[in-house]
Amino acid sequence: MNEFLDVSEDITWRKEQLLTCKVLPFLHNFTSSHKEFLIKYSIPIVYSLWEGFVQNAFQTYVRELNKLNLGRLDYCNNIILHTFETKFPQFKEYPSEYKRRERFIIGLQSFLDGQFEVTNKIDTESNVGLEVLNKLLNKFNLEEIPSYPYKQELKNLLMYRNRISHGDISLVIDANNIDDFISRINDFIKLIEDLMDLILVRFKEGFNSRESYLKN
Repeated sequence: MNEFLDVSEDITWRKEQLLTCKVLPFLHNFTSSHKEFLIKYSIPIVYSLWEGFVQNAFQTYVRELNKLNLGRLDYCNNIILHTFETKFPQFKEYPSEYKRRERFIIGLQSFLDGQFEVTNKIDTESNVGLEVLNKLLNKFNLEEIPSYPYKQELKNLLMYRNRISHGDISLVIDANNIDDFISRINDFIKLIEDLMDLILVRFKEGFNSRESYLKN
C-alpha cells in the first residue's frame, strides 16, 4: 500500500512554514508598522506554499504511477488524454506549416512506439482556485473536492494574494482593521492545511483502494 510519505512529509514542512507566518509578527518587539507589514505580506507567502504543494504533490503522484511500468492502454482515458495534450499541444492547435506538422508526427510516432510515461508537467495556471484544483484531480481520475466550504475561501485568498502581489496600494492594514486581517489569515492557513490533507486522502484512496488510474 502506497502511503505517499513524500507528500506527508511535505505537508508537515508546509504546516510548519504556515505556523511561522501565523506567529512571526508577534514573536518580537516589532513596531506597529513592521507588524502590519509582516501580516500583510504573509498572504502571498501562504499562497506560495499552497501552489508549491499542489505542484509537488501531483508530481509525486505521477512518479508513483510511472513506477508501475504500465502500458499506455492500461491507463484510464483521463490520464492518457492529460499526457497526450500536455506533451503534444499540437492536438489543440494543429500546425499549418508542413515542417512543423512533420516534426509533430515524427515525435508522436516515437512517443507511441516507446514506453508510456505519464507526464509530470502540472499546469496550475498560476492561480490554484478550486476549479483548477478539481481540473487536476479530474486529469488523474481522482475524486474532486466539494465546493463548500472551500471554493469561496480559496477565491478570497487568490483575490488578496493578487492585489498584494500586483502592488495594490489601496489595501492597507492599520490599527483599525489589523484584527480582521489576523483572523482572515488564520482562516486562510486552516483552509490550506485542510486542503493539503484532503489531497493526500484523494491520492491514497485513488491509488490504493480504487486504483482509479486503471482503465475501467
